[in-house]
Order: sequence, then structure tokens, then C-alpha cells
Amino acid sequence: VAGLAFDGKGMWIGTGNGLGYYDGKVFKTYNTKNGLSANGIWALHYCKSNETLFVGTEVALNTVKAGKIGTVPIDAIENTAVLSINSYTDSLLLLGTGGTGVVILDPDTYKHKFITTREGLASDFVYFAASDEKDYLWIGTEKGINHVKLDRHLEITENLHFDYDNGLTGVETNQNAFYISPKSKYFGIVDGLYEYNDITKQD
Repeated sequence: VAGLAFDGKGMWIGTGNGLGYYDGKVFKTYNTKNGLSANGIWALHYCKSNETLFVGTEVALNTVKAGKIGTVPIDAIENTAVLSINSYTDSLLLLGTGGTGVVILDPDTYKHKFITTREGLASDFVYFAASDEKDYLWIGTEKGINHVKLDRHLEITENLHFDYDNGLTGVETNQNAFYISPKSKYFGIVDGLYEYNDITKQD
């Protein structure tokens, strides 16, 4: 099991052999035979605003709404794993991909914007992308963590890279291995667990 999501009525379960849904009584399975792009599921996120489940597979981003499977039409992530899906500013989604960086996606219109190494990411192989209470992005890659601030046009205004030079003895992050709250931030790296210390808050 690689991902779980809840829609208020039941539980979605992402596995290496398809997508399951359990409502407390009946278990239903979705796979390539009924529309998924791949059976390998890496990430799940249920969007309450449009009652849609977003499914990150090993080759594309699928959706499930009212029992029907769809595919989000983003050419650049075809045949690319979607490893992480999280909300951003209440109305957008952050997708971490295995090769095309971060995608900022409008879940209603599918309009999107990429953040990649061209914009300053350490790597385009992204294990997680999530935001904190100040809407800073924390992007875990195979080459460390980027701490990014965007303006209202989704352009980068700040970009700090954490790697060997500023505290990490290992740099490759692990998929969805993070905990972010206003009081503390923890990240799972290949060589252990790291806590972020904000020096601006220290006496």
C-alpha cells in the first residue's frame, strides 16, 4: 500500500496492483481493465471542492469522480511517475514527479505550471512537494531539499537549497517522508531523520 485517501464515505487505497475503495461494507477494485493508466499507484489525494480523487500512477495522473476514471491531460508527465500529491493555498495541487519536477495544478481547469531545474530545483526527480503555514514549498528531491517561496503569479521569489553544505549528510529524500506543522518540520532522508531549525526564531 503506497497511499490512502478518505472522501467522507469510505477509504481509497493505492497499491502496486491497482486502486481499491472500501465503504465499510463492500470493496471495489479499479485497474487498467477499467481505465487506470497503470496498476502501480504511488500517491492519492481527494479534493473535496470538486469531489474528485487524484491518482498518481507510475505513468500518468488519473482521476476518479462518481466512479468514472479520467486522465489529466498534461503531455509532459505522460510516462512519468507521479510520486506525491498535496494541496497548496486551498485551491491548487502540488504534484511531485519522477523526472519532470513539480507541477502546480488547478484541479478544476487542469491549468498547470512547472517548477524544474530550469527554475532552480536541485533535481527534477521529486519525492515530495508540500507547503507550510506560510505557503512556502518544501520540495524533496534526489539531491536535497528546496525551500521555495512563490509570488501570486507562481514565480519563484526565494529558493534555498539544503544539501551537504548546510546540514545534510545524506541528500536523497524518501517518498512522502515529511511532517510539516507551524511548530516543527521533519524530513526523512536516506541516512536518517532530520529536523529543520529556523535560526530566525532562535534567541
